[in-house]
Amino acid sequence: MYKLYGRYFAALLLVLSSYLVIVLLSTNQHLAISVRSAHELETVLSLTSIAIDGNYTPTEQHLTNTQLSFHSKEYPKPTVFNNSLSSFASHFPRIMIIGFGKAGTKTLYEFLKYHPQLSGPETEMRFFSRHYDQGLESYLSSLPPPSHNGFVIEKSPDYVIVPEAAGRIIASADSLGIPVSKLKFVVMLRNPIDRAMSEYLEWKVQRYLRRESVLPGFDTLVTLETGELNLNIKFINTSCYAYHLRRWLKHFRAKQMCYADGGAFISNPYQVIQKLESCLNLNPYFTEDNFVLNHKRGFYCFQDQSFNSHLHCMGESKGRPHPPIKKVVRDRLVEYFSEWDEALKNMTGIN
Repeated sequence: MYKLYGRYFAALLLVLSSYLVIVLLSTNQHLAISVRSAHELETVLSLTSIAIDGNYTPTEQHLTNTQLSFHSKEYPKPTVFNNSLSSFASHFPRIMIIGFGKAGTKTLYEFLKYHPQLSGPETEMRFFSRHYDQGLESYLSSLPPPSHNGFVIEKSPDYVIVPEAAGRIIASADSLGIPVSKLKFVVMLRNPIDRAMSEYLEWKVQRYLRRESVLPGFDTLVTLETGELNLNIKFINTSCYAYHLRRWLKHFRAKQMCYADGGAFISNPYQVIQKLESCLNLNPYFTEDNFVLNHKRGFYCFQDQSFNSHLHCMGESKGRPHPPIKKVVRDRLVEYFSEWDEALKNMTGIN
């Protein structure tokens, strides 16, 4: 009798162990598929921490590959915790400065907010890139109301590099009954090497403030042991403007995109802002007299023409001097970015 029970028990254990092996194998396979799928849709350039390596390497193939469009029906609606959305719907930004970071977006934003038709928050919201799970009410309640016959504007320069951001904006606008075609997006561009260097210097400062290890030199970071460029560096990837903009131009019409030349903005901010006023359908407001050159720093400040107005200048962290780049490294960077610049020209008409 005991032997018979023992045999039954051994057989039962064998069946259970076989079942567990099958479950584990199928679970591992499922996990591998999930990780692979998530990796394809994840934010390829995370700005939540100062990371050295990026998560993708743009290649020539990216110039021609087709991207799926995030239609609002295909993308999750924003989280809604109560029914107070209607009271804040007017707070939804009709104008967003979506990128690129370290191209001059902060100064541009601060200057644009002097326009009487525009109002905006004091800080970067980054709702559609980092805080989408906090709910739409949280976002809208943090934004100021629009002025009379005006619009709310916000600046989050990581939106342009976050794959999910455009779809989230579409879904949120739809949920509020706002025509997506009425939205405008400002994209600030700058020499890609200069922009990359500015972001690298920002990394150095952040590491110093957090008492972390000293960051290697720019030339060292962007060069592999083989002498080739290290294209997995985030600040190099971000400067591949065409790679990121192509995604947005699949979601929005070309006339919804307003481009600003970061280099020209340094030397002639009035000219750049005047063009933006037209593209953003704003009433003409700014004049050349609003922009006063700070000869000590070589940057323009803003001065309202009202009585007894004082100069408004950006902080000392803006306009850090750039260390020299080795010629061989710069030449490789110029060659690499030339293909992306050509793609940008074909895509937007911008030189």
